[in-house]
Amino acid sequence: MTLSKIAYAICLVILTFANLVFYPKWQKPQGEATLSYDVCGYYYYLPAIFIYKDLKKVAFHSEIDVKYQPQGGGFYAALPSTNGNLVMKYTAGMAIMYAPAFFVAHALATPLGFAADGFSAPYQFAISFWSLLWSFFGLFYLRKLLLKLNFTEGVVASVLLLYVLTTNYLEYAAITSAMTHSYIFTLYIVMIWQTVRFYETPNFRSASIIGLCIGLAALARPTELIVMLVPALWGVSDVKTLGNRFVFVKNHFAKYLTTAVIIGLLGSIQLMYWKWASGHAIYNSYGPEDWMEWGHPHILDGLFSSRRGWLVYTPMMLFALVGFYYLYKKRRDLFWANFLFTVLFIYVSFAHNIWWYGGSLGQRQMIQTMPMLALPFACFLEKALATKGRKILLSLATVVCLYLNLWWHYQAHQGGLWRDETTQAYLRRIIGRWDVPLEAQKLLDNKYDLPFLLTDARDLQTIFEQNFEKDSSKNTEIIEGNRWLIVDAAHPTSETFNLPPLSIRGKNWLRVQATFKATVKEWNFWAMTQFIIEFKKGDQVLRSNMVRPHRLMSDGEVRTVWLDAKVPKVDFDAVTVRFWNAGGDKKMWVDNLVVQTFNQ
Repeated sequence: MTLSKIAYAICLVILTFANLVFYPKWQKPQGEATLSYDVCGYYYYLPAIFIYKDLKKVAFHSEIDVKYQPQGGGFYAALPSTNGNLVMKYTAGMAIMYAPAFFVAHALATPLGFAADGFSAPYQFAISFWSLLWSFFGLFYLRKLLLKLNFTEGVVASVLLLYVLTTNYLEYAAITSAMTHSYIFTLYIVMIWQTVRFYETPNFRSASIIGLCIGLAALARPTELIVMLVPALWGVSDVKTLGNRFVFVKNHFAKYLTTAVIIGLLGSIQLMYWKWASGHAIYNSYGPEDWMEWGHPHILDGLFSSRRGWLVYTPMMLFALVGFYYLYKKRRDLFWANFLFTVLFIYVSFAHNIWWYGGSLGQRQMIQTMPMLALPFACFLEKALATKGRKILLSLATVVCLYLNLWWHYQAHQGGLWRDETTQAYLRRIIGRWDVPLEAQKLLDNKYDLPFLLTDARDLQTIFEQNFEKDSSKNTEIIEGNRWLIVDAAHPTSETFNLPPLSIRGKNWLRVQATFKATVKEWNFWAMTQFIIEFKKGDQVLRSNMVRPHRLMSDGEVRTVWLDAKVPKVDFDAVTVRFWNAGGDKKMWVDNLVVQTFNQ
């Protein structure tokens, strides 16, 4: 068995272990299930058409929501249109690719004793395992492609293992595998393979498969149409070969037309559905919350942000970007197609207003670039493996990236340190660590959390205290002999407590602390009660600091929480403290508010 075959087999074992043992999403409930959140939205076409016969009103969703809660107790798989119908939010490409697994599950559900409702265990497992098989298929063709492009067995084996072990491909190939990304990865690998064969021997079969791959990818995510650059420019290295390509297209126009027709036919599925359901052939099914900021793409955030920066969460891919230099030197005929696609894809991806792609481990949409990046990555590895010194440096980098990647995956699914709203301060506190104090979670809201007790501070002064014992308003309540401030849906905003600004000026730090009690923990961080300090000049808020005490609390727990704020150097004339319920239905009680100033 060759080295690359051994590497491929190891990759299959790792992906299978992740899918079936480490974090089997197909066994998880509600929002952690395989058919949950976005995947639920992609999939909804299938039960709507083949089980409930209700693609226009989707009335069955209320029963599914109660029984399975696939979208966190809410429903956004379909949104209302002006004609009264519900229109599927997501395009139909993924439903088409899920269909074989769906039909097998639907045939087996009743005989196996499960509800044939589209969301019971057989459907969850079938979609999860089918998605895993797509990953196997993608890696199979990645190996074949790199070998055909004359990379050595060692380089090809390294690409396969490093993709699986040191990048977030592991997440989207094996765990959250029913998302679009690994499917499109596989489509792109097959498209490139057929592109190579097409330019060797032009034929309608390869042209048709190229069209099928592009059409399905675009039907899953319409912005994927930019991938047409790759087969169009494959083998073009300079102006002369570009001119030759125009001649080639003219000579094989019927084959190129076949590709275009297949893409168009697949795209027409969505247009016909939109026309049928909404009355409009072109329809913005996402609604007003998603838009593109073409003039202000978030490229630096997308690449380097602590929240979701691609090269922060998947630093191994920096070597793939460096590899474009070596690809240009070695195979210029392959450089421009892959480089231009990558640049354009990055621009389009990070022009999205939600550039962090909520709920993703790293930049999930960048998985689609990895088939194209495999070529420069292989060129980089070829150079890195050429000498003993470079091998040592690559090995050290690999160990670091391997550790971080496995650490990210563990924390996202088992350890609990990873958070969707990760900040720079929080990332610095947790990265690579296994035992982190609970208080570190305050750094998700506030970049300051001084670890020392105030007995160690200089110039400590208490400037404000409030225990609410003299407050008999409806916003307070007596519990076990003590009066507490109430913050909940009925009392969403507390009184604003004004602090003496003259006592704060000239100090470096302000610490506000209070005792909190919650009978039931709020898990949705958007709805958690907020503990807020604001420095103001007139009506203008100059600086604001906030923490969410619920992050640190369990059901029925009483906890003292402090909030640190650095006193701004700019002139301010008011400093306020308040408590705000951000829309949650959980009650929070507050007592013993104390404000202190100090110098570090």
